Amino acid sequence: GIKYENISQIREGDYIIHENYGVGIYLGIQEIDGKDYLAIRYADEDKLFVPIEGLNKIERFLVSTGKTPELYNLGRRGFKRRREKLEEDMLKFAKEIVEIQARRALRTGYKFSPDTVWQEEFEEKFPYIETRDQKNAIKDVKRDMESSKVMDRIVCGDVGYGKTEVAIRAAFKCVMDGKQVLIVAPTTVLAQQHYDRFVERYEDYPITLELLSRLSGDKEQKEIIKKVENGSVDIVIGTHRVLSGDLKFKNLGLIIVDEEQKFGVKDKEKLKKMKNNVDMLTLTATPIPRTLNYALLGIRDISVIETAPEGRVPVETSFINDNKKDIRESIMKEIAREGQVFYIFNRVKRIEDKLNDLKKILPKFVTIDYIHGKMSPKNIKEKLKKFQDGDIDILLSTTIIENGIDIENANTILIEGIDKLGLSQVYQLRGRVGRGKRKGYCYLIVDKDKKLGKKASERKETLKDIGEFGGGFKLSLEDMRIRGAGEILGDKQHGALETFGYNLYTKLLQEEIAKVKGDYKEDFETKIILKEDSYIPRDYIEGDERLIIYRRLVDTRDLEKLSEIKVELIDRFGELPKEVVSLLRYLEIKILAKDLKIEEIVEKDGEYFLKFNNDYVNFEKLMKLIEEKKARYSQKENGLYYFEDILKFLYWYKGDDGYNEKV
Repeated sequence: GIKYENISQIREGDYIIHENYGVGIYLGIQEIDGKDYLAIRYADEDKLFVPIEGLNKIERFLVSTGKTPELYNLGRRGFKRRREKLEEDMLKFAKEIVEIQARRALRTGYKFSPDTVWQEEFEEKFPYIETRDQKNAIKDVKRDMESSKVMDRIVCGDVGYGKTEVAIRAAFKCVMDGKQVLIVAPTTVLAQQHYDRFVERYEDYPITLELLSRLSGDKEQKEIIKKVENGSVDIVIGTHRVLSGDLKFKNLGLIIVDEEQKFGVKDKEKLKKMKNNVDMLTLTATPIPRTLNYALLGIRDISVIETAPEGRVPVETSFINDNKKDIRESIMKEIAREGQVFYIFNRVKRIEDKLNDLKKILPKFVTIDYIHGKMSPKNIKEKLKKFQDGDIDILLSTTIIENGIDIENANTILIEGIDKLGLSQVYQLRGRVGRGKRKGYCYLIVDKDKKLGKKASERKETLKDIGEFGGGFKLSLEDMRIRGAGEILGDKQHGALETFGYNLYTKLLQEEIAKVKGDYKEDFETKIILKEDSYIPRDYIEGDERLIIYRRLVDTRDLEKLSEIKVELIDRFGELPKEVVSLLRYLEIKILAKDLKIEEIVEKDGEYFLKFNNDYVNFEKLMKLIEEKKARYSQKENGLYYFEDILKFLYWYKGDDGYNEKV
């Protein structure tokens, strides 16, 4: 149920994959005899025309870039043979995944008590209105904690979308049951910020918190370690210092990891050892491909927070040229509204030169300073404090500020050298601005004379396309495509990924997993042929939006959802043309026929021929129709001819007599 339509959005010229015919090039929508078809080009100029209702068999072809996928001829068995061979490998892999899931389900952990009165009182003190997604994430985490299975949940949400509050409530719940919490953050800055926020939220409750990082002196560290061991500390927050082996807990109940992609392999291994039968909660804005993959395959659970907090204004992202005029203008626009600016320059050796360059192009009254990771933590902390207090107008920094700097008055960020940064890094940095009610601006500096490499160009295009809100999750999927998904699943599945692309691969793998578990239900296909023209005219909905609407309509499985889309279409695009009315009627008939397991409905000279699945047919109702002369049975065709309105018949056959009111 995770949405990633924006990334899977198909555009003309894209490689797409049909699950029966393989990879082709999408040529757009063509109208043939009053119906719309997707045109796809295969090898030797072969063309396939797929009716709109076959859209669910098509996916955008996502695989590592720089490789041209193999196109097959339509009339030969090349793709089919390849698919049959790979399905054997996928079945083995599906069995492995099911075993991992089964082992995980067997691990029993501590079963936390339901919410206490204190918990309810504590949550009511939250000063903001929770968003819908945030509430759902909190529910998911509590349900996991109250069950006997060991929680391993990822909460994915953009910077400032309320992930920390999910963690604060989970930690409170854990402490209420007399257990301890470990919170691990990648940087001292982020650890300090978490500590300050937790202390502020817990101030009215007898909960003991300690901060353990390299900023603490040796004596202080030893004292904290001793208190954790004897159980007099409820929550310990720290950097990877807490993973060094000397920290022993009396009764650890929950581990919270913030931005796990920032931790090295060794740290992750240490975390794995610590989390044995202990609940684990991971917070991230942009999950790394392996984590994301585990979530999509059901090896780890995921909650996605996509709803923006109330009053949040989207950050405007634009590209500017690397010249003094554009840079000065972008900075002074923010200074003029008495705001502050981040300037990202990710080269420690040249950072002082950059500081001098900026001083030369800015007025004397503008104060500017810099920080980078090689400075002492004390020095970084002091400069950040000055920036927070408004004594510094521009903070020149390396990507050290990527996590955890939360300054409401800093609403412009300039980022230099985007070709050297990953998509998720740029996205995280962009999240440093626009945290309050004021509009944020992110300027990505590009050298118009310097040609970007293929991957950097793709990143630039993606940053342009990603929606303003809740894009971190979608961006991780796109990053996975650009970087290549092969590394995630190991060499065994590499061939399958190259052939099917990521979207179809996960869909087929999910099917194999369901088959191994015995949960697989084959999709019941119904053949519907009606006389009316049913499509979306180009002058009603234009461009790519038509395909998006088609996809939503085809994916609709229930009548209520179909009715909602109808209301939305009228609201967005105006009164429905007769072709769209026919299309909605066609889909209504299809949904009802599928539910009733009717195999075929064909309109012939004002009559409707119906073929039923013998296992589901209601003979009594059909006999009644024949007796009333509303239908006749054809022995030759083994089906029924119905003489009146087909929708009226379907609602009656279903046992829903409210058809006339519906019409």
